[in-house]
Amino acid sequence: MLRPALACLLLSLSSAAIAAAPGPVCQPFGALGCFYAPPAAEGTRTPLLIYLRGWLNGQGQVPPESCLASARQAFAVYQLEKAAAAARSAVLVTCSSHLGVTPPDVVALEKEAGRGFSGTILAAHSGGYVGLGKTLASGVTPQRIIMLDNFYLNKDLSKKIQAVVYGGAACAGFYTKHNTDGYEKNFKPFVQCAVDYHEDYGHEGGVAKCLPSYLKQTTCP
Repeated sequence: MLRPALACLLLSLSSAAIAAAPGPVCQPFGALGCFYAPPAAEGTRTPLLIYLRGWLNGQGQVPPESCLASARQAFAVYQLEKAAAAARSAVLVTCSSHLGVTPPDVVALEKEAGRGFSGTILAAHSGGYVGLGKTLASGVTPQRIIMLDNFYLNKDLSKKIQAVVYGGAACAGFYTKHNTDGYEKNFKPFVQCAVDYHEDYGHEGGVAKCLPSYLKQTTCP
Protein backbone atom coordinates (compact mmCIF):
# COMPACT_ATOMS: atom_id res chain seq x y z
CA MET A 1 0.00 0.00 0.00
CA LEU A 2 1.10 3.59 -0.68
CA ARG A 3 1.92 5.71 2.32
CA PRO A 4 -0.69 8.43 2.88
CA ALA A 5 1.79 11.23 2.18
CA LEU A 6 2.92 9.64 -1.10
CA ALA A 7 -0.66 8.95 -2.15
CA CYS A 8 -1.55 12.60 -1.55
CA LEU A 9 1.48 13.73 -3.55
CA LEU A 10 0.58 11.51 -6.51
CA LEU A 11 -3.02 12.70 -6.37
CA SER A 12 -1.96 16.34 -6.37
CA LEU A 13 0.43 15.77 -9.29
CA SER A 14 -2.34 14.02 -11.22
CA SER A 15 -4.74 16.89 -10.56
CA ALA A 16 -2.12 19.43 -11.63
CA ALA A 17 -1.51 17.52 -14.84
CA ILE A 18 -5.21 17.49 -15.64
CA ALA A 19 -5.49 21.21 -14.91
CA ALA A 20 -2.50 21.95 -17.14
CA ALA A 21 -3.66 19.76 -20.01
CA PRO A 22 -3.85 21.85 -23.19
CA GLY A 23 -7.19 22.40 -24.87
CA PRO A 24 -7.95 21.63 -28.51
CA VAL A 25 -5.60 23.25 -30.99
CA CYS A 26 -6.90 24.93 -34.12
CA GLN A 27 -4.45 23.90 -36.84
CA PRO A 28 -3.23 26.34 -39.53
CA PHE A 29 -5.03 26.23 -42.86
CA GLY A 30 -3.27 28.37 -45.41
CA ALA A 31 -4.42 31.97 -45.78
CA LEU A 32 -7.95 31.22 -44.59
CA GLY A 33 -7.43 30.60 -40.88
CA CYS A 34 -7.41 27.38 -38.88
CA PHE A 35 -9.29 24.12 -38.48
CA TYR A 36 -10.12 21.68 -35.72
CA ALA A 37 -11.05 18.07 -36.47
CA PRO A 38 -11.91 15.94 -33.41
CA PRO A 39 -10.80 12.32 -33.52
CA ALA A 40 -13.08 10.11 -35.60
CA ALA A 41 -13.09 6.49 -36.68
CA GLU A 42 -11.31 5.77 -39.95
CA GLY A 43 -13.61 6.27 -42.90
CA THR A 44 -16.08 8.38 -40.89
CA ARG A 45 -17.61 11.34 -42.72
CA THR A 46 -18.52 14.28 -40.52
CA PRO A 47 -20.12 17.66 -41.22
CA LEU A 48 -17.89 20.70 -41.62
CA LEU A 49 -18.86 23.81 -39.66
CA ILE A 50 -17.49 26.88 -41.43
CA TYR A 51 -17.30 29.74 -38.95
CA LEU A 52 -17.07 33.11 -40.70
CA ARG A 53 -15.66 35.45 -38.11
CA GLY A 54 -16.58 39.10 -37.59
CA TRP A 55 -14.27 42.06 -37.24
CA LEU A 56 -11.23 41.81 -34.98
CA ASN A 57 -10.33 44.94 -32.99
CA GLY A 58 -12.19 47.16 -35.43
CA GLN A 59 -10.61 45.53 -38.48
CA GLY A 60 -12.76 44.14 -41.27
CA GLN A 61 -9.66 42.92 -43.09
CA VAL A 62 -7.04 41.27 -40.91
CA PRO A 63 -3.49 41.41 -42.35
CA PRO A 64 -2.04 38.05 -43.52
CA GLU A 65 0.62 38.00 -40.82
CA SER A 66 -2.11 38.10 -38.15
CA CYS A 67 -4.37 35.54 -39.82
CA LEU A 68 -3.61 32.48 -37.70
CA ALA A 69 -3.71 34.39 -34.42
CA SER A 70 -7.05 35.94 -35.39
CA ALA A 71 -8.62 32.60 -36.29
CA ARG A 72 -7.35 30.99 -33.11
CA GLN A 73 -8.68 33.90 -31.08
CA ALA A 74 -12.16 33.31 -32.51
CA PHE A 75 -11.85 29.56 -31.92
CA ALA A 76 -11.05 30.13 -28.24
CA VAL A 77 -13.29 33.12 -27.41
CA TYR A 78 -16.40 31.68 -29.03
CA GLN A 79 -15.73 28.18 -27.67
CA LEU A 80 -15.93 26.57 -31.08
CA GLU A 81 -14.72 23.21 -29.80
CA LYS A 82 -18.06 22.98 -27.96
CA ALA A 83 -19.86 23.77 -31.19
CA ALA A 84 -17.90 20.99 -32.89
CA ALA A 85 -18.97 18.58 -30.16
CA ALA A 86 -22.62 19.66 -30.51
CA ALA A 87 -22.59 19.07 -34.27
CA ARG A 88 -20.13 16.15 -34.17
CA SER A 89 -18.28 18.09 -36.82
CA ALA A 90 -14.96 19.51 -37.86
CA VAL A 91 -14.60 23.31 -37.77
CA LEU A 92 -12.95 25.72 -40.19
CA VAL A 93 -12.49 29.22 -38.75
CA THR A 94 -11.80 32.10 -41.11
CA CYS A 95 -9.42 34.74 -39.84
CA SER A 96 -11.01 37.82 -41.38
CA SER A 97 -14.57 38.88 -42.05
CA HIS A 98 -13.93 39.60 -45.74
CA LEU A 99 -12.86 36.03 -46.52
CA GLY A 100 -15.14 33.47 -48.12
CA VAL A 101 -14.67 29.71 -48.47
CA THR A 102 -14.88 27.93 -51.84
CA PRO A 103 -15.64 24.32 -52.79
CA PRO A 104 -11.93 23.74 -53.64
CA ASP A 105 -11.06 24.98 -50.13
CA VAL A 106 -13.40 22.35 -48.68
CA VAL A 107 -11.79 19.62 -50.81
CA ALA A 108 -8.32 20.76 -49.71
CA LEU A 109 -9.39 20.67 -46.08
CA GLU A 110 -10.68 17.11 -46.47
CA LYS A 111 -7.16 16.09 -47.50
CA GLU A 112 -5.60 18.09 -44.67
CA ALA A 113 -7.96 16.69 -42.05
CA GLY A 114 -7.79 13.14 -43.40
CA ARG A 115 -11.56 12.68 -43.67
CA GLY A 116 -14.47 13.35 -45.95
CA PHE A 117 -17.21 15.81 -45.04
CA SER A 118 -20.85 14.81 -45.21
CA GLY A 119 -21.96 18.40 -45.74
CA THR A 120 -21.33 21.99 -44.67
CA ILE A 121 -22.83 24.35 -42.10
CA LEU A 122 -22.25 28.10 -42.41
CA ALA A 123 -22.21 30.23 -39.25
CA ALA A 124 -21.49 33.95 -39.72
CA HIS A 125 -20.97 36.38 -36.87
CA SER A 126 -21.26 40.16 -37.14
CA GLY A 127 -19.21 41.44 -40.10
CA GLY A 128 -18.79 37.84 -41.23
CA TYR A 129 -21.87 38.43 -43.38
CA VAL A 130 -19.37 39.55 -46.05
CA GLY A 131 -17.62 36.18 -45.98
CA LEU A 132 -21.02 34.48 -45.94
CA GLY A 133 -21.99 36.22 -49.17
CA LYS A 134 -18.71 35.26 -50.85
CA THR A 135 -19.01 31.67 -49.67
CA LEU A 136 -22.52 31.29 -51.08
CA ALA A 137 -21.47 32.98 -54.33
CA SER A 138 -18.57 30.53 -54.71
CA GLY A 139 -20.98 27.58 -54.91
CA VAL A 140 -20.80 26.18 -51.38
CA THR A 141 -24.29 24.81 -50.66
CA PRO A 142 -24.82 24.42 -46.91
CA GLN A 143 -27.17 22.14 -45.04
CA ARG A 144 -27.71 24.89 -42.47
CA ILE A 145 -27.11 28.64 -42.18
CA ILE A 146 -26.69 30.26 -38.76
CA MET A 147 -27.01 34.04 -38.48
CA LEU A 148 -25.14 35.34 -35.44
CA ASP A 149 -26.17 38.99 -35.05
CA ASN A 150 -24.82 39.71 -38.54
CA PHE A 151 -27.73 41.69 -39.94
CA TYR A 152 -25.67 44.46 -41.51
CA LEU A 153 -26.33 42.71 -44.79
CA ASN A 154 -28.30 44.08 -47.76
CA LYS A 155 -31.45 42.73 -49.38
CA ASP A 156 -29.53 41.05 -52.22
CA LEU A 157 -27.65 38.81 -49.80
CA SER A 158 -30.88 38.04 -47.97
CA LYS A 159 -32.41 36.85 -51.25
CA LYS A 160 -29.38 34.61 -51.87
CA ILE A 161 -29.85 33.12 -48.41
CA GLN A 162 -33.54 32.54 -49.12
CA ALA A 163 -32.63 30.69 -52.33
CA VAL A 164 -30.51 28.32 -50.25
CA VAL A 165 -33.38 27.90 -47.77
CA TYR A 166 -35.72 27.10 -50.67
CA GLY A 167 -33.20 24.43 -51.63
CA GLY A 168 -33.68 22.71 -48.27
CA ALA A 169 -31.19 24.37 -45.91
CA ALA A 170 -32.22 25.02 -42.33
CA CYS A 171 -31.84 28.58 -41.02
CA ALA A 172 -31.68 30.01 -37.50
CA GLY A 173 -29.97 32.77 -35.57
CA PHE A 174 -30.23 35.70 -33.17
CA TYR A 175 -30.06 39.47 -33.21
CA THR A 176 -29.50 42.15 -30.59
CA LYS A 177 -30.88 45.66 -30.16
CA HIS A 178 -28.31 47.44 -32.33
CA ASN A 179 -29.14 45.13 -35.24
CA THR A 180 -32.93 45.40 -34.98
CA ASP A 181 -33.26 47.84 -37.87
CA GLY A 182 -31.14 45.75 -40.25
CA TYR A 183 -32.98 42.58 -39.28
CA GLU A 184 -36.44 44.12 -39.65
CA LYS A 185 -35.78 45.90 -42.97
CA ASN A 186 -33.20 43.81 -44.82
CA PHE A 187 -33.66 40.23 -43.65
CA LYS A 188 -37.00 39.37 -42.05
CA PRO A 189 -39.17 40.27 -45.09
CA PHE A 190 -37.07 38.14 -47.43
CA VAL A 191 -35.92 35.02 -45.58
CA GLN A 192 -37.81 32.19 -43.90
CA CYS A 193 -35.53 31.82 -40.90
CA ALA A 194 -36.14 31.27 -37.18
CA VAL A 195 -34.42 34.23 -35.51
CA ASP A 196 -34.38 34.94 -31.76
CA TYR A 197 -33.94 38.30 -30.04
CA HIS A 198 -31.19 37.98 -27.43
CA GLU A 199 -30.07 41.31 -26.01
CA ASP A 200 -29.58 39.39 -22.75
CA TYR A 201 -26.62 37.44 -24.13
CA GLY A 202 -25.13 40.30 -26.12
CA HIS A 203 -23.47 40.64 -29.52
CA GLU A 204 -20.39 38.68 -28.44
CA GLY A 205 -21.73 36.45 -25.66
CA GLY A 206 -24.60 35.16 -27.77
CA VAL A 207 -22.21 33.27 -30.04
CA ALA A 208 -20.84 30.83 -27.47
CA LYS A 209 -24.22 30.66 -25.75
CA CYS A 210 -26.36 29.99 -28.81
CA LEU A 211 -24.26 28.43 -31.56
CA PRO A 212 -24.32 24.88 -30.10
CA SER A 213 -28.13 25.10 -29.86
CA TYR A 214 -28.56 26.34 -33.43
CA LEU A 215 -26.52 23.42 -34.71
CA LYS A 216 -29.27 21.08 -33.50
CA GLN A 217 -32.45 23.15 -33.41
CA THR A 218 -33.94 26.49 -34.45
CA THR A 219 -34.07 28.23 -31.08
CA CYS A 220 -31.61 29.27 -28.38
CA PRO A 221 -33.01 29.00 -24.83
